[in-house]
Amino acid sequence: MKGGAFYFRSEYDSALDYFDSSFSLYEAAGNLKAVSSKYGNMGNIYTDQGDYTKGIDSYMRSLKAHEKNGYRRGMATQLNNIGIVNKDLGDNKEAMRYLEEALVIHKELNYEIGQADCYLNMAEIHIREGNQDLAIPLLDQCAEIYKTIEDTQGKALMYNFYGLIDFKVKEYDKELANYSQALSLQREMGDDQYMANSMVEIGRVYMELGK
Repeated sequence: MKGGAFYFRSEYDSALDYFDSSFSLYEAAGNLKAVSSKYGNMGNIYTDQGDYTKGIDSYMRSLKAHEKNGYRRGMATQLNNIGIVNKDLGDNKEAMRYLEEALVIHKELNYEIGQADCYLNMAEIHIREGNQDLAIPLLDQCAEIYKTIEDTQGKALMYNFYGLIDFKVKEYDKELANYSQALSLQREMGDDQYMANSMVEIGRVYMELGK
């Protein structure tokens, strides 16, 4: 719990120290679910710090612990995380492989938020590769999920991706509407990083419009 508190305060060194301290206790108790959770948290810290090698290693350790424990939702979460790191490293093919594997499990479990996360990451890859026609159906599936399930962060990201597609095809009015929707949700969450990103994109639109 202390490690988690330090993580949310972005005091990563202290968080890692406490997570490390918990491992021997959890392993002695045979609590594989807790062990895999801590590895997942450590993976989040390393990737936040830009240490993708340690991030993937931690996610892989978490994945293996979940496999031993038979916890399939945890497996899907870590497969998704590994896919995200590969996406950030620019290895889109490897990223898509992990994301598709995660999506299969989320569908088996009927876990819709997990499905939406996979769709968002897969859509981002298609947008990067210039395949907007492949990205739009994935975002539309997210929109259907968000009609019945509240995920403010995911919904904001979805609007950002719609906006990015609108920018590429020069539909600036639609883009402004989508980024404004995203910005409103991000402001509601107090998510400064993504608020800044949305403001930059809105600024780009006004530059294109000569304003």
